[in-house]
Amino acid sequence: MGNLSITKKKLLKEYNHAIIDILDECEWKSSFSGEEVCNIVLGILHTKKIKTNLSSNRLYTLYSEKIDSMNITREEWVKNYDIPEIIDIIYTILEENK
Repeated sequence: MGNLSITKKKLLKEYNHAIIDILDECEWKSSFSGEEVCNIVLGILHTKKIKTNLSSNRLYTLYSEKIDSMNITREEWVKNYDIPEIIDIIYTILEENK
């Protein structure tokens, strides 16, 4: 397991900025899929020149597997998991695959 050259807090901040930019362009957008979130995170890392060994597809696969392994209902997910928790999950996956 390695350390990313960006903190979880900074990644979350950058993610929120990216979402605002997207929503400024696409006002009709009201939610993002897990795949979109993974793509946005990797886009941030690419922009910041932070290397990762994961492709977008692989990150999304690992993210999906992690969510599935949690064995929670959709209602529990919606109630308990917001952007900070989702970024935390993705950050952990990125660190584990550094």
